[in-house]
Amino acid sequence: MASGDHAVFGLTPSANEHIALNYGNADGNWAANLTNYSVRFGSTGRFYPVDAKRSKGWHKFQWFVTTTGTTYKIDGKAINRQSTDGGAFDTAVVDNINKIDALQLATNWGDKSGTTKDIQNKHFIDDVYVMDSGVKAQSTTASVTLKLLPKEYTHSEDSTYVIGIDDYKITVNPDLADLTSVEIGNVTLAQNVDYTVSGNILTIKEEAFARNNIAPGKYTVRLDLNPAEIKFELNIVPSEARDFYFSNNGDDNADGRTPATAWKSISKINEYVFLPGSNIYLDANSIWSGEQIKLRGNGKKEIRLRLLNIIRPTLTNGRLLMVEEQRQAHQALL
Repeated sequence: MASGDHAVFGLTPSANEHIALNYGNADGNWAANLTNYSVRFGSTGRFYPVDAKRSKGWHKFQWFVTTTGTTYKIDGKAINRQSTDGGAFDTAVVDNINKIDALQLATNWGDKSGTTKDIQNKHFIDDVYVMDSGVKAQSTTASVTLKLLPKEYTHSEDSTYVIGIDDYKITVNPDLADLTSVEIGNVTLAQNVDYTVSGNILTIKEEAFARNNIAPGKYTVRLDLNPAEIKFELNIVPSEARDFYFSNNGDDNADGRTPATAWKSISKINEYVFLPGSNIYLDANSIWSGEQIKLRGNGKKEIRLRLLNIIRPTLTNGRLLMVEEQRQAHQALL
């Protein structure tokens, strides 16, 4: 858990002073800061490594505050600190603080990313109690709810997937270290069978869709990154070539598959992922102004996506006019 940030167990004797035990290496760049707990007196200054190494499992931290000062223990043992980097742990951890005003527990210290990384799903508090040495100890049960902040993720992927063309990839930043499951609709995919993870790239295998009977349609994809999650919509389409029609008299809410149900806007071409062998027909008598064609598709060798009935654009009265030129097809290989 070596980071530039830290979490703290401590108590605050006054508004501007605290005594604390720390893990992480913030405000301490000595070698032992990376492996041992450390201690600081006051609200600023160095965290000095102590002779108690950090390890997995439950640990007990104690402060003994008396009229003559405060001493510390970790797991029942009095601790000593270093005075120099790499030096011996030969300085007793004591101070002259003789009262407690408040407790300070598991602070995120500004919610820094390193702190979140160190304590997320790793740092828990079981019991907290304050005892007066002059009073007989009593025990009780308390319930404490801790809210662990998830990582902040960004992701990028295609919104449309064509079945049988290629694998489907999702890029997630900063990483996929906490990924526990991948779901498409109500189907949970099997790791290494249906998908693989390499660095920050999740690859859903081409054959996973048929193996899990995922038919064409719109689905919600969910990545469980405990305790966070990523969700987005994915349009899965069949791998079949089709004809598409565009006309000024068309309707972008239609299906675009026949002259009578043509789409209207050229921008629909730029939004759609076309399949190998598809034909795109533009009405030679229609006019589109200020729109550019940017084809997206999944082409394979020797299979072309064709734009039919288009000629070189001609400006007429400031408008871009598309007209037919000898009914020649202009082809684009994707």
